[in-house]
Amino acid sequence: MKRIQEEHKELLRSKSELQHQVSQLKEQLAEKEEQMSRIIQKRRRTTVAHVEAMNLLTSTQAELKESKQRCAAEENLRKQQEERSKQEIDQLREELQQLQVSRRLCSLLFPSLL
Repeated sequence: MKRIQEEHKELLRSKSELQHQVSQLKEQLAEKEEQMSRIIQKRRRTTVAHVEAMNLLTSTQAELKESKQRCAAEENLRKQQEERSKQEIDQLREELQQLQVSRRLCSLLFPSLL
């Protein structure tokens, strides 16, 4: 009987120790789950920030491309206007030379008119 009581006490101690170990393991598991939850939330925030940065980069690149196209179009228009102006200046110079030649000719042919 004494042996049974000792075995019973030993079993109760073992049970108590096992319950204590189970309790510690549950606490450790809860801590690990909380840690994992924080890590997952941090990764999600990082992913969201990355996606937002990529969206901003994409829109900025699109705006830059559009701006470059506008600048190229404006530069092309400026070159066309510059070429037209040069042509007009050349034409006006030519007309002026013709007028000067005509005036000289008139002054030679009709000196009394001047």
